[in-house]
Amino acid sequence: MNIDMRTLKWLQTKPVTEEQLQHFCRVGGLEALTQLLSSPSPGVQIGAITQLHELASNYDIKSRITLIPGAMEKLASLITSTSEDVQHSAVAIMRTLKQNNGNLDARHIFLPELLPSLLLLLKNSSPHVQANAASILWEVSIVPSNRVAIASAMTGTLGHLVRLFKSPSASLQFCAGAILFNLCIESHIRKEVSEASGAPERLTRLLSSIDPNSSPSLIVGKSRSTGSPTAGMIGWAVGMLDSPCELHHLGALGILQQCPENSTNLQIAASEGLVMRLVHLLHSKSAIVHERATNALYHISIPKENEQIIASQVGAVERLLELVGSSYPEVQESAVKVLESISFSPSVRSRLAQLDGSIATISALLFLDSASVQASAASLLWNISNTVDNENKLRIGNQPRILHRLVDLMGSTCDLVQEKAAGALMNLSCHHQNCLQISAIDATFDLLVALLTSTSTLVHQNAAGAICNLSATRSSVPWIAHVANTVPNLVALLASSSVLVQRYAAGALANLARADVELRQQMRLAGAVPLLESLRNSPCARVIAHANYTLYHIQ
Repeated sequence: MNIDMRTLKWLQTKPVTEEQLQHFCRVGGLEALTQLLSSPSPGVQIGAITQLHELASNYDIKSRITLIPGAMEKLASLITSTSEDVQHSAVAIMRTLKQNNGNLDARHIFLPELLPSLLLLLKNSSPHVQANAASILWEVSIVPSNRVAIASAMTGTLGHLVRLFKSPSASLQFCAGAILFNLCIESHIRKEVSEASGAPERLTRLLSSIDPNSSPSLIVGKSRSTGSPTAGMIGWAVGMLDSPCELHHLGALGILQQCPENSTNLQIAASEGLVMRLVHLLHSKSAIVHERATNALYHISIPKENEQIIASQVGAVERLLELVGSSYPEVQESAVKVLESISFSPSVRSRLAQLDGSIATISALLFLDSASVQASAASLLWNISNTVDNENKLRIGNQPRILHRLVDLMGSTCDLVQEKAAGALMNLSCHHQNCLQISAIDATFDLLVALLTSTSTLVHQNAAGAICNLSATRSSVPWIAHVANTVPNLVALLASSSVLVQRYAAGALANLARADVELRQQMRLAGAVPLLESLRNSPCARVIAHANYTLYHIQ
C-alpha cells in the first residue's frame, strides 16, 4: 500500500470508523506509514508520526506498531533529527508506545543506539522534549543492565540530572528525580549523585529513602523490583498523588504497585487518605493510571478492616464496576480483583447487586480467556449470591447463560477457576429454581463428581457442597445416581481433614440415602459405615447429624 501526503491529510482530518481502521491495517497501512518515517522530508516524517500516534490510542494497534520490523529503529533515528518538531514528535510517540500497554515491557524497546540520542536531548532541547526523553530513560532504568549502561554513559555528568531536578517544569523535575532514584540503587552512583554540587535537600531526602537491601525502583511498566518500598518512599508517593501532573501519578503509583499484599507500610498509608486519592484517580482519562490505582486498592483491600474504607468512598463501587467493563484487559483484571476483595462486605454485595447491568457486566468476564479474570468474576458472583434472602441468587439464576458458563468453568484446568465456579454454583443452588436449572445442564454432575477427586481441598469443599444442595431436590437424584463413582468419591471425602468437606460429603450422602435404595447399597459397599461411625465424634454438630441420618438409612 502506498501512502502520499493527500492520504495522510485525509487520515488526519476525516473521522475513521472501526471498520475502516481494521481494513487500513489489513491492507498494510501501518507498514506503509512506518516506511514514510524514512522520507527525506520533515513534513512527511511529522505527518507519518502524527498519524501513527493517533492510531496508537487503540490498544491493539499500539501493539502492532511495536511489532513492525524496523519501526522502533526508525523512530529512534528520528530523535536526532535536525528538526526539533520531528524530535518532539518522535520522542512523544516512543513514550506513548511504552505507556498503557501491558503487553510491552519497557526493556523490550531499549535500543543501544537510543541512549546517546536521549542523553543529547536531555542537554540540548526544549523543556518539553527534555521531559519526554527523561520519561523514556526513567521507564527503562528499572532494568539493571540498562541502569548500568545509562550510568556508564553519564559518568561525570550526573550533575546535569541534578540540575534538571531543579527545573521549573514539574514533569521534567519529576522524571529527572525518578531516573536518579533508579540509578542510585547502585551504591557507587548514589555516592556521585549525593556529592554533586547543588543537590537540593528534597533530592537528598528522596535518595536517603533507598534501602540497599531491598533495591526498590521508581518504575513504569510491568516489572517489579525484588524488594519493597520503604515507609519514606510510600509517604512521598502518597503526597505526589495530589499533584496535577499525570507523570507524578504514574511514578507514585509505580512505587505503590511494588508494595507486597498486606504490606504494613501500605496499610499505614491507607489510614492517611491514600484510598480517597486512589479512588479519585479511577476517574483519570489514562488506562495505565486506572490499572495502577486499582492494583494499589487491591493491595490495600486484603485486610478485612480496609474493605469498608474503600467501600465508603462515594462512587468507588460504581466506578470500579465501570472499569470492569473497560476495553483494557489489565484494567478489567485489577478492577474485578478489587471488587472481589471488598465484596465480602454485605453492604458492597447489596450495592453491586442493585446497580443496573452489574450482573451482566461481571458475568461477561466469565467468557474471557484469562483464568485469573474468570476466577475473580466467578468469586464475585459467589459473594453477591451469598445473602440470607434469595433475591441476589435469583438475579443471577434468571440469566441461564451464567449458570451454563459456571458449569463449563468447572472443567477448567485451573484449580482456582474450578474452586470459584463450584463455589458460585454451591451458593446459587440453595434456591430451588436455580437448583432445577443447574441440575438440568448436561455436564453438571459429571464435572462435580470429577472435582471430588481434585488435589485441592477447597475444590472438594465446593463441589461436595454443590452436590449436597442439589441432591436435596429429589428430582435431581436420578441424574446424580447416573454418574459413575459418585458414591465412592463422596465416601472417600468422609476421611478428609477438613470439617467442611466432611459436612458437605456427609450431607450429600444423607440426601442420596434418603431418596434411593440402590445408592444405600453402594454406600455400604464403598465402606461408608465405619467412616460415618467415626464422624459421630466430630466437633461439628451438622457432621454428626448427617452421619447419624445416613447410618439410620443404610444399616
